[in-house]
Amino acid sequence: VAATNVVVKSDTEWQIFAHETGHTFGAVHDCVPQTCPVKGPSQACCPLSRNQCDAGGKYIMNPSTGSGITSFSPCSIGNICSGLKSNQIKGNCLTDNKNVQTDVDIGSQCGNGIV
Repeated sequence: VAATNVVVKSDTEWQIFAHETGHTFGAVHDCVPQTCPVKGPSQACCPLSRNQCDAGGKYIMNPSTGSGITSFSPCSIGNICSGLKSNQIKGNCLTDNKNVQTDVDIGSQCGNGIV
């Protein structure tokens, strides 16, 4: 297994963090014109509404960042809430952390432990 991590400092870091956290909690990308032609159960994006597919790049789960994006779309919120409610997403760590180890000794480790 290999992984690559690219770190870029930008004004949209928080959006990227929120976007990736959305994926962690079950949200898929909001629909864009390129993904709208796929309809039905195989549709792998969140439409803006029943009548409009393209979310217009206005929300955090848009496939790319942009200025003025500050919230999740109603569809993304629905994905996250449904996943938590049905226990597809394990959210108990957010409310029950009694078994979380908190006395980790990182010694002389610097930064994130990689560099």
